[in-house]
Amino acid sequence: MTEENKNELLAQITALREDIKELRIDMDEHKKIGAAIYQKIQKFVETAGESTNKVVATALRGIQPEIQKAVNEGMMDAAEHFGAVAEKVGDKHNQEMTGLWRLLPMASALICLLASLAGGVIVYFLMPKMDSDIAVRLQTGAFFESVWPKLNKSEQDKLMAIAEGKETEVPNKKGKKL
Repeated sequence: MTEENKNELLAQITALREDIKELRIDMDEHKKIGAAIYQKIQKFVETAGESTNKVVATALRGIQPEIQKAVNEGMMDAAEHFGAVAEKVGDKHNQEMTGLWRLLPMASALICLLASLAGGVIVYFLMPKMDSDIAVRLQTGAFFESVWPKLNKSEQDKLMAIAEGKETEVPNKKGKKL
């Protein structure tokens, strides 16, 4: 790059810097103008709003009794119409429901009776029948419940081994296996 090109490039950069400074100054001026315009518009809206509110409030004060009277009359008409419609619907509903209210207690009693009958049938068929084998097992269980706490640990272990099938021969009192 030659000395002449460097000087030319430096001149262009300097010119750009000056342009940027001018743009910044212009932008600052535009911001100030925009802020001033915004403040004036806001003040105008506030003033216009206040005066509009005063005018409307004054106008409404003059016709308020008439508006209140019209609203009250409309509400009374609507209430009368609603009452008449509700009465007609209520009468029709009462006529339809009278028969249903008579059937409701009978239907409830019938449902309870059928549910009880179904529960009894299920219990009867699903419970095991008491036969002699079950009676013997119950008696043996009751016997072992009363005797078990009186046995020492080695005797309890021997009985558990027999019950689990680990020991097939039961020793007698003399220590001989039967």
